[in-house]
Amino acid sequence: MEIKRDFKRLNGSKRAQNSVHVLFLFIIFSVCCTLIIPGSLFADGISTPGSTIPPEQWEKEPPMKKPPLPSQLYNLKPSPDKVLHLPPIDVDKLIEEDRAAGKGRPLRDAVIREINVSPLTHGEWYEIGKGSIWLFEIHAPSAEGINIRFTDFYLPEGAKVYVYSPSSPDKYKGPYRIEGPNFGSDLVLGDRVIIELAIPIPFDHSKAPFIIKEIGHMYRPFGRKTTSERMNITPLAATCHNDATCYPEWATEGDAVGRLVFFESGLTAYCTGTIIDNFAQDRTPYFLTTNHCIPNDTLANTARVYWFYETSSCNGTPIR
Repeated sequence: MEIKRDFKRLNGSKRAQNSVHVLFLFIIFSVCCTLIIPGSLFADGISTPGSTIPPEQWEKEPPMKKPPLPSQLYNLKPSPDKVLHLPPIDVDKLIEEDRAAGKGRPLRDAVIREINVSPLTHGEWYEIGKGSIWLFEIHAPSAEGINIRFTDFYLPEGAKVYVYSPSSPDKYKGPYRIEGPNFGSDLVLGDRVIIELAIPIPFDHSKAPFIIKEIGHMYRPFGRKTTSERMNITPLAATCHNDATCYPEWATEGDAVGRLVFFESGLTAYCTGTIIDNFAQDRTPYFLTTNHCIPNDTLANTARVYWFYETSSCNGTPIR
């Protein structure tokens, strides 16, 4: 019972928005006759494995409203003639490939598209006092969602990166300040995405702070339960998988389940998993998933977890 209470404190409200550090346990589960409890699109991502959430963060509520973007403070927007328009993709062909692949693998929901962009080659710079803001927009026709794959990501001191839809900038993802060779942004719904870089100090334009070599182009409608039926795809999960919203007695356990998205071999795929307690009950949030989803550290380093991916009613539409 103590474990359940820990789950509720960590995941039972939007307190889970605080940074969650995840350690993947590679354990093979049975595919059939398990209760699938949707997590939610409400999460930070993967961070240093094995870290503990500081006690002072346990009961903190996230801010009710995000602060404005740096570009919003100066009323800046990307110029239409600077937008990168990608060619359409053949969604029907991708769906046919998924149908032919059959069961026994994570469900593909996006393909990787190469673009090779950096703040030194694309977009627009705006000088603001001693600092600067860079804006760049990408249009991927027919995309249900887009995420950005950054490489050689080393920002100047105090710099921040945001990604968001031009139609809903207040729902931006970030700010990102991670340093490292590569990582993926959170998913932005829709067929357009803006990348914003804000640097508060003078910037040396001879070296790019990051490179965007590719994006994830989601071609499956996000959060629609009938995707498989509507697209005539054989479901990869067995029929004994259930919507947890139909079982309110599992609501507490359901808060611990997350939607897991990762990159593999030129595509992105998703599975689910659950955060678990340990015997020490020190709130180190271990994340348990299946071996056929994340079999090694390489894939784990590309993964992101989204919480509270729940249906609005029994067998209804998932809440974004």
